[in-house]
Amino acid sequence: MKECGLWVRSMSFPLLKRLFLTECNFPVDRRVSISAPGIVSLRLLECGGKTPLLENMPLLETASIDLSRYECKDKCGGCTDESCEGCHGYPVGSYRSILLNVLSNAINLELKDQPEVYIYKRDLECCPVFGRLKTLLLDMWCRHVDMHALVRILQHTPILEKLTIQLRSDKNFLCAGRGERKHVRIVQSFCCAQLKEVSIECEEKLRVKDKVRQIVKILNRNGIHKEQITFKKLPRPEGLYRLVAVSPRAFDDNWSGGE
Repeated sequence: MKECGLWVRSMSFPLLKRLFLTECNFPVDRRVSISAPGIVSLRLLECGGKTPLLENMPLLETASIDLSRYECKDKCGGCTDESCEGCHGYPVGSYRSILLNVLSNAINLELKDQPEVYIYKRDLECCPVFGRLKTLLLDMWCRHVDMHALVRILQHTPILEKLTIQLRSDKNFLCAGRGERKHVRIVQSFCCAQLKEVSIECEEKLRVKDKVRQIVKILNRNGIHKEQITFKKLPRPEGLYRLVAVSPRAFDDNWSGGE
């Protein structure tokens, strides 16, 4: 399903094996629940509105979730709205995992977002264990790379074999380090005994390189040797503007092709 408006309260697919939702729009005032007990492959890419609530996917093997679309409503840049989930969360004991508890069944997993999106960070508070996960890709914007969150994920992936981390900068790159809990000592203890390969893909920018050094240091302290870590250069992001050729007739019905 591509570029669909899904104005419903719930979606149920009892027999579906694969579900790909690309650039679809969900309601902005409520979450649509998706239940697919037989699904093995899921892609949720660049959808707008509230991120849907995943339910009942015990057979899930491969999932790719991309919350980087601008129209995603689960994001916060530090507002003062008392109803903002990103700032104030939920009453104690009432939070329900949106994605990660169901995705913890996956064998292969890709998680992508943008700096202001808070879904993954909130879901990590529920501490799901990814008991079957073997390959994991984290595409995290530079400002959003929280070493605490990264370590917490690795603490809950006991049989992980391959880890790919992509570091990118965004338009708020100059504010990249703000908000991180630098004064809090990171608990760096995790055990990924089967982790054989770590690939770090990043842009060649000073602050990104600083993040890379932090990540490598944490991995080394937990038994991941330098020989297991490879590096790859990512291309610089494209500009925020695009040029579109538009006919003058779009603005002047009387235009005849002159100067």
